[in-house]
Amino acid sequence: MKSIRGIIFLCLAVTFLTATPGFSQDKTVIGWIEKVAIYPGSLALHAKVDTAADHSSLHVTDIEPITRDGEKWVRFRVMTRQGESALLECKVVREAKIKRKGLEPQERYVVKMGICLGTVFKEVQVNLEDRTGFRYHMLVGRSFLRKRFVVDPSLKYTLEPQCKIP
Repeated sequence: MKSIRGIIFLCLAVTFLTATPGFSQDKTVIGWIEKVAIYPGSLALHAKVDTAADHSSLHVTDIEPITRDGEKWVRFRVMTRQGESALLECKVVREAKIKRKGLEPQERYVVKMGICLGTVFKEVQVNLEDRTGFRYHMLVGRSFLRKRFVVDPSLKYTLEPQCKIP
């Protein structure tokens, strides 16, 4: 009798999960910390997966606004944990005012960058900030994760970046 109840419970659970809006068996399960590659630059970074953030954030230094062909661009330096660095330039998509608990809002440049996680490559908006003092140089937000990933907070480093860049 217990085994029949167990089978019925299992069937109901599977039916509920697969009928839940947004649930898909083809989503990749990832951990709360993953290694990603960013483009331009082709740098591998340790990133915290942040489901509370709409967009991704990248630790940069030496931020300098520049003008190219009459458009606003920004030049900045990105550095990996291993000390590898790259000086990058990206077109500014917009400037965002970021609310911070207990602090004044902060203006940040937002650029479009490619992020590679596992075999998934996607260009998304990334806000640039000096994250000195933070453990992870990048936060990967929902605009990248949407429709492709499910986050298991008990996992770390489930994938290596191995995208074929278009």
